[in-house]
Amino acid sequence: MKLRIMRAIGNFVLGVLTISIWYGCETGTTNHTNHNPTIINPQICSIFGDRRKITDTIYLHDNGRHVDVMIPKNDGLYTGYGWGSKTFYLDVPTWDDLTFRAIFNATRKENETLMHVKENLVRMDDWVGIPITKYQWDSLIKNINASFDTDSTGVWQYVADGYRNNDTFYKANGQYGFYYTCNTWTNEMLRESGIYARKHAIFSEEVIDIHR
Repeated sequence: MKLRIMRAIGNFVLGVLTISIWYGCETGTTNHTNHNPTIINPQICSIFGDRRKITDTIYLHDNGRHVDVMIPKNDGLYTGYGWGSKTFYLDVPTWDDLTFRAIFNATRKENETLMHVKENLVRMDDWVGIPITKYQWDSLIKNINASFDTDSTGVWQYVADGYRNNDTFYKANGQYGFYYTCNTWTNEMLRESGIYARKHAIFSEEVIDIHR
């Protein structure tokens, strides 16, 4: 009888520990240890800490309206990637140029989307770093490349020069809208690459604040 009671107690304690460890590792994150239903892909187990093998660090840059993904190159410089409406990118170079007509045109179904690529960038102090694994790196590069609307040979399709001498616009896949913005794309790149992200985001602060 005593043996059965001891076994029952032991099984109960083991079960509680197992659930606690599983729950802690499922919900523990870089900045949060409590479960947040709006966030996905926890990176750090609240019980064991960060068990990942970090191989790279990417960065996010928020200009106050839009978040770009900054990818390091072998020479120590960075390439920035952003996605958005052709109308916003080419007809609204600054936020002072934003009009209701531009917003209307940007969200029309026939409006095209573009990838904005900025080359040879030097890391700035206001960039927010995200340490990632090789699997996350490979997934992120694959997802970014899939965002380009390439020609029959797989080459990015040039649309226009950018705002300076180191950035260019290319044709992109996807449809811009009120519920799918430039920041939704950035968040999706992180989320679909297994990187800590929100389940959905529209505004820049939603994307970047959880990584500060």
